[in-house]
Amino acid sequence: KGVAESVHCLAAHVSSGEWARYAAQAALVLVDQHPLPTSKEEMKAFLEALWHIALDPLISSLPHGSNVIEELAQRIHSKVLNVATTDGEYMGFYSMDIRALERGEYAYGKMRQDVPTSDVVSGKSIVAAAISPRVYGDHGWRAFRLDPVTGDVSKMPFFTWQGDDESTGKPYDCSMRPWFLHALEKGEGFTEPYADPVTGEGMTTYVARWKKGAINAGSFLEPRGDTKYG
Repeated sequence: KGVAESVHCLAAHVSSGEWARYAAQAALVLVDQHPLPTSKEEMKAFLEALWHIALDPLISSLPHGSNVIEELAQRIHSKVLNVATTDGEYMGFYSMDIRALERGEYAYGKMRQDVPTSDVVSGKSIVAAAISPRVYGDHGWRAFRLDPVTGDVSKMPFFTWQGDDESTGKPYDCSMRPWFLHALEKGEGFTEPYADPVTGEGMTTYVARWKKGAINAGSFLEPRGDTKYG
């Protein structure tokens, strides 16, 4: 019963946007106090600090908190919480199909919509992720394993994606994405619907502006942004 109550509470947080607002505000506190990473060691430390300050307290506040992390992953399309800069640095957490990543395939996996909590969507979980030309010397998106209980992030990535943004035909650049531009132009809140750069699925994202760029907190399916919509 306790786990079911936690899942119901988390679902309410996520669907109402309350979770996204909390996570974005907590991330703003971190980036104002913590320098952005310039080495692999600093990247690991930054990601772990971001998890602990913005995500771990929220999960831990729920009964059986460590058991509902998979539920969080399955209710978010892709972006969980990320910090992005105007010069292309991008780091945080994504909800991904880990089994697909292990096969070398970039995939988000199936989301849980209004289905019984006993129906487990296998494979979809939270990974740490980073794009950092400053640290890695290229624009690849790297996925790292995350221990959601301890917040520990693996030292080495287990998957790297270097594809193009399907909406532009050019290498992915976080500073050119609709959610980033919304944050800079309109400030904190949910974006208008837009298309995922890989799958073309429509979504909306909660964003906030900060002095070096933007923060996103949660991306949720929204058919009006789908490139195939209508």
